[in-house]
Amino acid sequence: MQFCLDADLINADMMSDKGLIRCRADSDLIRYSRGDFQIKVHKRRIGSFSKYCTQLCKQSLITGFPVIASTRNLLRKIIKVLVFVGCTCGFLYQTSEFLNLYRAYPTMVDIEVDTPAEVDIPALSFCNANRIRRDELCSKTPQDCSYYNNVTEICTELPKYCPKPVNPANIIMGIPLFLAYERRNRSREYVQNLGERLEDFMAECTVKTRVQQPCKNHVEVSWVDSKGLPHNCFTVESLWGLPQKEARKMPLSGRISLYLKPQPEQYLLYFDIVLVHILMHEAHSLVNPFKEGLAMEVGKTYNIFINQRVTERLPAPYQTNCTDYLKLWKKNGGYGPLTRKACTEQCKMENMLETDGCVAQSISYPENYIICDDDEKYPSDDLVKKCSLQCNDACREVSYTLYQELAYDQTVKCNGDENCMYKDIFLNFIFNRLEVEKFLHQPRFEDVEMFSYIGGYMGMWLGISLVSLFDFLETLVSLASYTCRNKKQKKPVLIC
Repeated sequence: MQFCLDADLINADMMSDKGLIRCRADSDLIRYSRGDFQIKVHKRRIGSFSKYCTQLCKQSLITGFPVIASTRNLLRKIIKVLVFVGCTCGFLYQTSEFLNLYRAYPTMVDIEVDTPAEVDIPALSFCNANRIRRDELCSKTPQDCSYYNNVTEICTELPKYCPKPVNPANIIMGIPLFLAYERRNRSREYVQNLGERLEDFMAECTVKTRVQQPCKNHVEVSWVDSKGLPHNCFTVESLWGLPQKEARKMPLSGRISLYLKPQPEQYLLYFDIVLVHILMHEAHSLVNPFKEGLAMEVGKTYNIFINQRVTERLPAPYQTNCTDYLKLWKKNGGYGPLTRKACTEQCKMENMLETDGCVAQSISYPENYIICDDDEKYPSDDLVKKCSLQCNDACREVSYTLYQELAYDQTVKCNGDENCMYKDIFLNFIFNRLEVEKFLHQPRFEDVEMFSYIGGYMGMWLGISLVSLFDFLETLVSLASYTCRNKKQKKPVLIC
């Protein structure tokens, strides 16, 4: 039987063995006719590579390699190898778990409390609890009212409807019929024609910065109350529809003063409590005071102190996955939602208009949509889920917390006059106690931290430093170069 072997594995002793005969070379292989000689040469080749590996391991800086390579007892060597393999598996497992956590892009929240020198002037929204003016209703739809015969009679029975001093020309003689009130016309056009007017409701509004100026940028918007009935509401210092304008600045020594006249003589139902709904919010947005504001009893002067809360989140791929609504708002000409809640309300409104032709009474968004008359109509669970998934939290969200203090009770000067007791309300929004609470979402792991964590795992499980790692790479390169070098040094020697 003949076989082949690389020439570089044959030394002079092998060449002198009996029974070996040289023959003509037709390749880089060596042919032998003895099986025992093939085994001998193969063992020498393996032994040479094994010795080279052992020598590299003894010189390695990686913890465990020199000890394993120098251990002669087979059992001890196996145990040390198993320990090293187990530690390597532990390192790989913990590193993979950390990388999974890192790739989830978690965030952490830093909370800061700051007292700035000045702040952006926020917007103020306010609504009268009475949505239809009595004089407008009785003059434009007289069939919906009953009438008193004289001023004395109505002022005796319903003194709240008679402001002092009594001027018969200013007394509204009509009283809305209960059936007319119960019809509850939900048309926005109806409310715009018969509802509250800014010039009647807001007597004065001033902003004191370094100088005192009147409130600017008035916006009228129709908001629904808790019963789904639209009201004419108003916002001052608003940037709605003004994408290029910036909010005015105000030092903390400044204040906003608002004087409102809810006109109790205009209330449709005599025994309704005279209330105004107040809300302070970020100037770019419009927010419903009925659902998110304060209901305040009139006939008093209030000092209202403000705190501001700012939340900043991170966009994708971080877990907060926020949306820059302000950027979209500016792109849309100064209109559109600025919070996740407003986004979901807009989504539900648009979908219900498309499917039902009207919007449920529970939905509140600043747009002149048709309100459903059916009290039992609500957005479906599927629609709520769809809109919730479609809308993300805002990348920057600003909100205000109001703390009210009663400064003066104006009713003490009214001597029992019911109209006087409910005819006005003074609100002073004071900023000198303002604190800005900032909730800043930050990446939980920076890139440099990932390097530190993995390096820590490597040191704990394997006892390897960065120097040892480079030494290990050098070992791999040396083994590869050794193999290539041996292949290149082969010489064709023919033996038969």
